Amino acid sequence: MNIGLEFQEIWNDADMIGVRVSSWNGTFGGATRVYVGIGRLEQAAATLHGFPHAPSDSRELKFAGVGMGGAPGGVGLRIYCIGGAAHAWLEARIESVYDLAGAPQSVVLSLPIEPAAVDLFVDQLHRAGASRSGIARLNGVVRL
Repeated sequence: MNIGLEFQEIWNDADMIGVRVSSWNGTFGGATRVYVGIGRLEQAAATLHGFPHAPSDSRELKFAGVGMGGAPGGVGLRIYCIGGAAHAWLEARIESVYDLAGAPQSVVLSLPIEPAAVDLFVDQLHRAGASRSGIARLNGVVRL
């Protein structure tokens, strides 16, 4: 996988969309699947639209039970800026569903992103939600 975050729709019916969410920052990575209601991806796109509005801008999204003590499997995202130059970062918390061993796994990773990449991700997320198919990618920045 490329450095970044990816939402790939894998299933849908009249009420729900199954999404495989994966992220990799070059050192850590994780993937899970979540089920979201119809319209939820478009809502997520609307939440992220216009980022960053200010050098202190921060936006958060949660999909499924991540960090809520509920069913395993979920994704929590925080897109935020640091510094006066509004350097943008993604923090992703990904929790797996139970596997055969019975223990969910989780990862929290951070990676730098470009605001223009957020704009593209917003467009792809909205399109994927509206069409109930496709992939939305938020590319990360490789910093050496």
